[in-house]
Order: sequence, then structure tokens, then C-alpha cells
Amino acid sequence: MSTPAPITADQVLQAFHHDGPGLFFGATIMAVGLVAAAFSSIRRKHDPILIYLAFLAGLYGLRMWIKTDLLSLSLQGSWWYPRLSSAIDYVVPIPAFLFFDAAGFLHRRLKNATYVIGVILGVLALATLAVGRQTIFYTINAVLIIGALTTLVLISMKKSAVNRDAVVMRRGLLIFAALIFWENFRNLLGIPGPNIEPIGFMAFLVSLGYVAARQTLERDQQLSEIRKELEVAKRIQLSILPAAFPNSAQFPRRRALLADDLRGGGLLRLHRCR
Repeated sequence: MSTPAPITADQVLQAFHHDGPGLFFGATIMAVGLVAAAFSSIRRKHDPILIYLAFLAGLYGLRMWIKTDLLSLSLQGSWWYPRLSSAIDYVVPIPAFLFFDAAGFLHRRLKNATYVIGVILGVLALATLAVGRQTIFYTINAVLIIGALTTLVLISMKKSAVNRDAVVMRRGLLIFAALIFWENFRNLLGIPGPNIEPIGFMAFLVSLGYVAARQTLERDQQLSEIRKELEVAKRIQLSILPAAFPNSAQFPRRRALLADDLRGGGLLRLHRCR
């Protein structure tokens, strides 16, 4: 086994400058995954969209960190690092397809095909960990991703947009799919160039964030309107009641308790007073 060459300061500095954008995008994407996982955990009912988004963002950001030159320099000479760096490429699309399915982007007839693609990608990842990086594995992966994305884009374009949120999510998805298509096509033909796929993923996350923020503000506005309506109903209830209860033996202490309850926003419970 050959001893790895010593790492120089110039190599580390060049790797850091080269990995700067990747480290930033990777950290941002993983932070989005952590936020999605936190929202999913605090909700009473787990949302599969948030769960799959958390897995997708976490794996995507982790892949960007694993493929940095700094980590490659630190682990040069390691037999398992090249296998892990290649195997994670086949794992990332699996939660992506599950997310698209949960979000309603996939047609019902395509669900079985999506599961088959996920199984094939999982087998490719395990095979890469076992025997190492193989060109045929990347070719199969590129063909599957290109075919699946082409079908997904065609179906998305045929569907009519239900509301503005669907339009925004569709545009972000189309940008992400277009850049993924280009990267797989470039790798398939061996065309050199920078990896611009993370830009598409960030555009997709921005579209999801916009939709989530708009829906949150809309829910807050609806809750504010409901509180105003309840306040009006409370005033109407108090206005139709007499200012004072009549002096009667039938109202010993309950009239004071009932008045306090009404002033506090409680429900009318006159049927309890006898």
C-alpha cells in the first residue's frame, strides 16, 4: 500500500477557494432539511411531504460536502471514500421521487415505475459500495434520471395550475429538473463544465419556501378574522342580556358566576340556571 503524498498549504488553500460555494450551498440546503424535519416533528400529524423534503435536503447537502476537495485531500489513500462519494449519487434521487409523489407531481400510473427506479438506484448504490465506481453504473443512472425527468416535466406541463402556489412550485420544479437533466446529459457525454445542479435545487427550495410563507401568512390572517368574528359575537351576546339580574330566590350565586363567565368570553349556559 503506497503512502499518500503530504498535503501542502497551497493545496489546502486552493481546495478551500474551490469548495467555498459548495460548502455554503451544502450548509444552506442541510439547514432547510433540519427546519423541515423540525416542523414535521412538532406537528401532531406527520406530513410525508416535510419528511421526504428533510431527507432530500439532508442527503443533497451531505453529498455536496462529501464531494469537496478538502475532504478528498483529507481522505486521500482511503479505499472507502471513493466508493461512498460515488454511491451517494444513486441514493439522493430516491427521496426526490418520494417527495414528488407525496406532493402530487406524479401520475398514479407512474408510481409503480417510480418504485422500480428507486429499487434499481438502491441496487446501484450497494453495488458501488461493494465493487467501487463503475462507468456502466453512471450510464444506467443517467438514462433513468433523464427518462424520469422528461416524463415528469411533460406531465407537469399538461396539468392545469390549480392556484398560484401550484404555479410557483411548478416553475421551481422545472428549473430544478432542467439543470438535473443537463448535468446527467453532460456527464453521460463527458462534456466538461461546472456543476450547476445545486442552483436549480436552491431555486426549487426558494419556491417551496415562498409557498410555505404565503400559506402561513394566509392562515394567520384567517385566524385574525375568526378572532374578530368571535369578539363581535361576544358583544352581541352581552348586548341582548339584561344589565342586571332580577331579584329572585332562583338566582342566589349563579347570576354572578354567569355574568363573569359571559364577560370572560364563555358560552351561554342559561339552561343550567334554574
